[in-house]
Amino acid sequence: MAKVGIFLFGHQKGYKELDAYGCQLHYLQEKNAPFTFFFTGSTLDEADRKHPLVREKIRSMFGSGTQNNPYVPEIGISSYNNTPIVPFSLERGDWEMYFSDFVCPEIGQSKAVLKERYGKDASGFFPPGCMYAAAVNGNIECSGIDYVVVSGKKLGSTGKGKVYRQGDTKLLPRDNEIRMWGRVTDTVDDIKRRSLTGHDVIVIGERFDYDRNGNHGLSLSEGTAFLCKLADELYRAEGLEFMNLSGIAARGVQGTYPPGKYDASTWLSPDGDVSPIGNYQWNGLASSFLKSYIGARKAVEGLSSSGRVTNGIRKKLDDMKGKWLSNVGDIQNSVPGKLKGLEYSRSLDECQHDMAIVNREIAELSYGAFEL
Repeated sequence: MAKVGIFLFGHQKGYKELDAYGCQLHYLQEKNAPFTFFFTGSTLDEADRKHPLVREKIRSMFGSGTQNNPYVPEIGISSYNNTPIVPFSLERGDWEMYFSDFVCPEIGQSKAVLKERYGKDASGFFPPGCMYAAAVNGNIECSGIDYVVVSGKKLGSTGKGKVYRQGDTKLLPRDNEIRMWGRVTDTVDDIKRRSLTGHDVIVIGERFDYDRNGNHGLSLSEGTAFLCKLADELYRAEGLEFMNLSGIAARGVQGTYPPGKYDASTWLSPDGDVSPIGNYQWNGLASSFLKSYIGARKAVEGLSSSGRVTNGIRKKLDDMKGKWLSNVGDIQNSVPGKLKGLEYSRSLDECQHDMAIVNREIAELSYGAFEL
């Protein structure tokens, strides 16, 4: 019998979007179907502080007694600021510094918010853009994550229907060929066809990003009805077992993740390759800042090892990193030419300006002009 898992990923934190999340969670809680919901830490943080409906729904819907039950709703996390965990724009020699300075804190912060504000431990992780490379896995293992959803685009038609392992982490490939938000019967028929071609596990999912004006071509009420009807059809379907992703991960490992250490994949491009996303509006700004930041961090480490005092520069770098993180996730969702996108761009430009000042200080310190 094929195991079917469906996830929804939410990263919006505006009040209108949180209100939509709350409405859908309300109706889906009544259904009690084993959907898996991934939220960024900043979304969970904002819901706890500003939206009582979402806060209470999360606390009651994903209670402490559900961890080991594969047939109830499950909650997992993404990075705190919706920041990619794969530094696709950096040289491979700089990846480890990106992991230590950005990825580990982002995962840790999301886990802390879910635990401290909602009393729930996260077993699953959804990387923004479904971007993953084996090189990042050690940092995921250290965070205590049990499984990660990855893009299945590079695994071929049959490779998607397995649970993989990378170290101690289980990897669940998303089947990108099965689409949601159309007709429920079409989605279920596609899942059934997968099960008949030897797929032991079938994982599908989309962004959980409705607003009051509708998304995915559906209104808020239509999207909610789709999910409820989909759950009903999966319960009735012979040869399919509907469960949350923790249940899928416990199904048993069937293979070692085949791509190489630095072979990153994503769901954002047709072939799963990360290189086309360099055309995204935010990527130029993000890449430029990251390269400057990594260069400055290396210079500071060199100065520190030679006995120079660099606490002031370290503090400035930490401040800029925080400002960059608070904006770079949001820039992915902005539309070129719209005011919101331009505001984010200006904020990231300010980071670049501050970085130029820091680089001048590093140069002067390197030449012995002064010490901080």
